[in-house]
Amino acid sequence: MAEVFVANQRTGNGTLRRVWARNSNYKQYNKVVEEVASTMVAWGASLLLSAGKADEGRSTTEEDFMAWKENLVLFLKTHLDWREHAASRSLITKESHEGVCIHMDINLSGQPEIKYKSGDHIASWPVNPRDEVDRLLQVLDIKKADQRIIIQSKAPETELRLPRRTNALALFEHYLDICAPVPRQVVLSLVDFTIPDVVKIALRKIGKDKATYSAFLASTRLTFARLLAYTSTLDPNINWLSLPLSFVIESIPTMSPRCYSISTSNITSPTQVSITISVKQTRLALKPEVAIFGLTSQYLASLGTSPCQDPGTVQKQNPLQTIQAQIRRSNFKLPMASTVPLVLVAADTGIAPLRAFIPDRARLAVMGRQIGNITLFFGRRDTNIDFLYRDELATVAVEPLEGKFELVTAYSRVPGKDKRYVQDAMWERMG
Repeated sequence: MAEVFVANQRTGNGTLRRVWARNSNYKQYNKVVEEVASTMVAWGASLLLSAGKADEGRSTTEEDFMAWKENLVLFLKTHLDWREHAASRSLITKESHEGVCIHMDINLSGQPEIKYKSGDHIASWPVNPRDEVDRLLQVLDIKKADQRIIIQSKAPETELRLPRRTNALALFEHYLDICAPVPRQVVLSLVDFTIPDVVKIALRKIGKDKATYSAFLASTRLTFARLLAYTSTLDPNINWLSLPLSFVIESIPTMSPRCYSISTSNITSPTQVSITISVKQTRLALKPEVAIFGLTSQYLASLGTSPCQDPGTVQKQNPLQTIQAQIRRSNFKLPMASTVPLVLVAADTGIAPLRAFIPDRARLAVMGRQIGNITLFFGRRDTNIDFLYRDELATVAVEPLEGKFELVTAYSRVPGKDKRYVQDAMWERMG
């Protein structure tokens, strides 16, 4: 889209309503911003300050905007004598699974209207951990968490992604991503409320700029509840009774589903889909003993699993559990002609959709159809760990895809050997 926009802009032809390229991994990274700025200068405009550039590739879009906004506000204050005014706010109404891979089967037989195709996704809605929910209820001093509240948007054009009638417990468990990191803007916004000066000074200090806040987060896990709890370490007498629930709702992002590739074939398994989940953790840079797990993967893991012991398999989720999920369609499909050769490349749980495609071709082979050769380049860390679906891949290579299926492995963490990745294996094959 960005490339088309740039071409049209240079020739003066065509218009586009929506264009973007905010990811530094793309060739046209922020090209639209650069072209618009340079064109306006060519037409006689003057830049007040450098154009702001966000980078979704590093997940710093919000921080990039904050830095640009701060420079803009400083310019307006210095050169145009502008002044900031605080806006008023009103109340609406009152076991470690480190490195584990989980195989989860989802039974669709009770919902015959639900159909899927190989390559589609499952979108799963997580549930926030109860300890984080209780922490937020406690710090906000909400004693009647099941009391009904009504949420109304003051901007009719704004889509409200929350139920209009709900309660605090449901909001914090299912609708607000209370485990999400806290943006620096929220830290600074808390200063506007009636709180002790020592807390205001501390919040301004940690939210001073991007570098300062990043350094603070390197040693502190900060969710909204943990941020409010942190202020009590500065002043034990502080309370947040005056904090409007509207501010809480505005400050915490709404819950979004996480998508996982379906790892089963709709031809061989029409009423049961499987997903392959990697449960990993990140650690704080300056406090590595603090581990942070992915919200949805950890939730799915908590439904009843244990670490995998057999390196040739993955741990299967216990039966009789219910999740909130839906099928999401995908354009990632096999070629229509079965004779087209396939070169499949995957690492880790990225093998999930490819595991769905292989049975599709195997079924055609059983039916006597001509099929093209299949080469799977599969990257793993070590020969003895995390070799997902090892036995299954070995079986399919013998029957029914004998002579048609080849598995090429690449290991990047074998002790005493050089790192070898799938791209290395592909280059070797090309040579």
